[in-house]
Amino acid sequence: MANERESSLLSRRRFVGSALAAGSLPAVGLGQTSSLKPGTVILFQGDSITDAGRDRKRGDANDARGFGRGYPFLIASHLLNARAGDDLKIYNRGISGNKVPDLDARW
Repeated sequence: MANERESSLLSRRRFVGSALAAGSLPAVGLGQTSSLKPGTVILFQGDSITDAGRDRKRGDANDARGFGRGYPFLIASHLLNARAGDDLKIYNRGISGNKVPDLDARW
């Protein structure tokens, strides 16, 4: 069980690393310049790692309680601080328990 979980985490890390290298994700906090334009809308979607205990009643953009306690909160906090004048709109819509087919149905 631990090896399965570890393999899953490694796969996610490899995915994120590959996406950053390919330029599919903004490089946040990695010493690289971000190409986000003012007014950009960022939407986090995923499973429990994305949900991270967010308050689902708090659905407005840039609401800290709506980000949860995981990476959406960390990334959003960094961006909203570093790009305070850029009118970014950031949302977290992670749902604990979702799998790829669930995300596909939502999209």
